[in-house]
Amino acid sequence: MRRRTISFFKCGQEVRLGKEASDGACGERRAQLAGCSSDYLGLILLVVSGVVSLYSKEIKEFLHTWPIKKLHANDRNMSQHRLRTLEWLHNNTYNLVLYLALSVTETVQTAIYWNCAIVVGSLVFFHHVPQYLSFLSTLVGVCIGKGTQVNIVLMELRDYEKSTTRLKSAIAYHEEKLTLKAPAA
Repeated sequence: MRRRTISFFKCGQEVRLGKEASDGACGERRAQLAGCSSDYLGLILLVVSGVVSLYSKEIKEFLHTWPIKKLHANDRNMSQHRLRTLEWLHNNTYNLVLYLALSVTETVQTAIYWNCAIVVGSLVFFHHVPQYLSFLSTLVGVCIGKGTQVNIVLMELRDYEKSTTRLKSAIAYHEEKLTLKAPAA
């Protein structure tokens, strides 16, 4: 027996074998510790495949109904909101001016919030505020998004009858899809 210390890493932690270790024991221990991550991976894959095979019908039903119902509910809610907005703005100049003024103030407020978030994130992650940080660039980005949103509303107001008919049919379609029972697999 020789006197020596052998150290190596086992799954991210340093392991030291005793002061007196034979070459045979060290080689076996090294081989045993080298396969630790693959053993865990194999065990995890075994458990996941077992769960999937046991509950495959339930998993398939969940994946076929839940996301689709959520999408239909979200589309229905967005269409209802747009329809209420159009009905609120149609033939009412005061509400239209109020909507446009609130859009401008909301745009500036959102740009200020984004700049605050960028400053805080820079301080947390980089410990300084970048020199190129500009309020104007954030304001331009937010203005593009809000401008597109206001443009869509104004275009729908221009063709009010067609837009409301389309939105009502979209709401009815999504309501119908939400009330249908899920197909049995």
